[in-house]
Amino acid sequence: MSDDALIAELERQRAFARQYFAYLDALGRGVVPGGRRPNFSEVTRPLTDILARHPVFGRGGEIFFALKPLYLHPWYVPRVLLPVMLGSDAPSSVAWLHRVFSIVSAELHMVAAVHGLEVEEPLNLANRVRLVPLTAAPDSPNLRSLAGGYQAIPVSVIDIGLAMPPTIAVFGMGTVAGSTDFEAGKSVYDNAFNAILQAARAFTLTDGGAPVVGKSWTDFVDPELTAAEFGQVWTVAHFEGSPSPGPLKVDGEALAWAERYLRMDSQLRPSVDVVLDRLNLARRRRSPGDKAIDGGICLEALLGDDSPQELTYRLQLRAALLLGTTLPERQEIRKAVRDLYRLRSKVVHGRARRSEDNAPDAQCASRGLEICTQAVRAIVRVNAPPDFATWELMGRPPDNNGV
Repeated sequence: MSDDALIAELERQRAFARQYFAYLDALGRGVVPGGRRPNFSEVTRPLTDILARHPVFGRGGEIFFALKPLYLHPWYVPRVLLPVMLGSDAPSSVAWLHRVFSIVSAELHMVAAVHGLEVEEPLNLANRVRLVPLTAAPDSPNLRSLAGGYQAIPVSVIDIGLAMPPTIAVFGMGTVAGSTDFEAGKSVYDNAFNAILQAARAFTLTDGGAPVVGKSWTDFVDPELTAAEFGQVWTVAHFEGSPSPGPLKVDGEALAWAERYLRMDSQLRPSVDVVLDRLNLARRRRSPGDKAIDGGICLEALLGDDSPQELTYRLQLRAALLLGTTLPERQEIRKAVRDLYRLRSKVVHGRARRSEDNAPDAQCASRGLEICTQAVRAIVRVNAPPDFATWELMGRPPDNNGV
């Protein structure tokens, strides 16, 4: 079976292909075409048979690049080959298919929607994540699908935090070897996704920042390989709670805090990650009691240890020593932490409802989260773990600088 038979059949299928993909385009624009939907599998069966007997294309198979698949079975190929032919000619499309079948590695980037963050121009972060406005993101079918969702959806029917166009995070994954083993590229995928999660988490260090990562996917950098994709594959958002109702506008100060986090000592980062994830979630909670629960976890992760001494007392003392420079300041901080824990205890033990309208509880939770923010900033700023025993013996952190 030579290329000549394949080229001839492609030419024979041209009129049908034009009709079929025009039909799909109309559906995508919300127009219901008249008549029956063309039966793609039935009409293209001769093309599938030729591909199955071809010495190169007949072997089919699947190849994965960091979990991103290319489906090369004869049954799938007509669905990508015919659109390519409509954009050129039959011989050129067959030559393109030969190049696709010869691919052993591909350059990829991961792309994700970040909700609760707004950038006016592209920003490059220290961990190689690039943040861009939605309108400046690298084009792909997935990107167009995401962008289209912000053109006609009424705000009233979806969460307000998801109604606003997201910032797009892009991480270059480099050149990735293809494999028939789906799991072979998992570590490359995980590293890219974790970098984007870190980028979103970093902006929690700002006042009120609570960005979350929504839908994400990987794209081929080479448009020839993008054309070979069958369907769209993405990872759905899996963050807890609701997205932030208003985006954080990234300015110089926000970027500076994010860069401090991204350049932190790797041994210090795990405990700080727990704090930032809980602080992020707390800011998106509606109930003051739920905010207090997450705020308590923040303080315990940041200021707690394995000491048998009573936990709440230690947290009050350490927060006061870390953040206060005068006795009245320390007294106010100690009281705020104590009140936060009292609110937390009332909710945990069922003595308070999770009301959003209780003004004193809302004020208590708000002040508690301010202290959480200031405390984690103090640790990130000096990029070193606290020496609690020295603090308590001296009555203050050394030089009152947070460590």
